[in-house]
Amino acid sequence: MNATGDDFELSESSFDHGSKIKLSFKTLPHIKTENTFGEYIVNAENNAIERFHLITETKNAPFQESGNSRYRTISSEREISLAKLPKSKKYFIASSKLTSKIEQTDETKSYTSFYDVTYIMTTTENEGDFKVKKNVSSSKDIFKIKYPYNTDYWNTQNQLLQTDEMLNFIKNVQNPANGFKVRSNIKN
Repeated sequence: MNATGDDFELSESSFDHGSKIKLSFKTLPHIKTENTFGEYIVNAENNAIERFHLITETKNAPFQESGNSRYRTISSEREISLAKLPKSKKYFIASSKLTSKIEQTDETKSYTSFYDVTYIMTTTENEGDFKVKKNVSSSKDIFKIKYPYNTDYWNTQNQLLQTDEMLNFIKNVQNPANGFKVRSNIKN
């Protein structure tokens, strides 16, 4: 996002003994449709962007329609952290996060529901030379994958940490009294 236009108020400050610069931005009050604000963190030694954070709150955005359902994005937040590769000294996206809040209703507005969704991306071994072996179709339903659930995998990897909610789901997914009709390879 280029937050240096006429619709933004900018401020600059240094920190970390002058080695970092924080460029903050926010929309001016005359912008009535949305409130956008955030910051860039820049390495003062090489002018590389090391972090980007952006929050957009929409005001009275029109609904989009899908059948009888109407929905709109109320707010979104993006955060990107960059890191320098040790060998090549190039910067890469080390992690990023996108969070959105969606409002959903029907044609007559007989109800309103709000949904929060978050996508998180992390990267590892960015300078590594490794082969990737495709072992499952990307279009396959996760519950139809024919590989056994491996507890050791979940306990040793560090990208998708097993939360209490996930453990409860695994525990209850095969329970016939749960009200869901689920076929799964997940076993306790």
